[in-house]
Amino acid sequence: GWHRGQHGADIAGTHGTARTKGAAATVTATGKSFALVFDSGPARGKLAVYVGKKLVKTINEYAAARGHLTRTIYTTAASKSVKFRFVVLHAKSASSAGRSVDVDGLVARA
Repeated sequence: GWHRGQHGADIAGTHGTARTKGAAATVTATGKSFALVFDSGPARGKLAVYVGKKLVKTINEYAAARGHLTRTIYTTAASKSVKFRFVVLHAKSASSAGRSVDVDGLVARA
């Protein structure tokens, strides 16, 4: 499943990481635009983002060099409460050396 890790660049000092296929974490936030902040790198895999039962985004966390990235994952016409479910796909890009995923934060904008 998911576990908590620490890295000096984390938004609030910690992040969630997982590598088990199907491991899921949920979070609810209120806003109109939502962005995922994650640690990317050469050993990162892919993460599915759901709102309800609908897949809204697949995030490939692979990058040649390690770093923090922010990707918009969902937008709505009006500000509302949205429940997100992040699911480990246990998949990777051809260049990646691993399948673990990372979630550092969810940014909600009104």
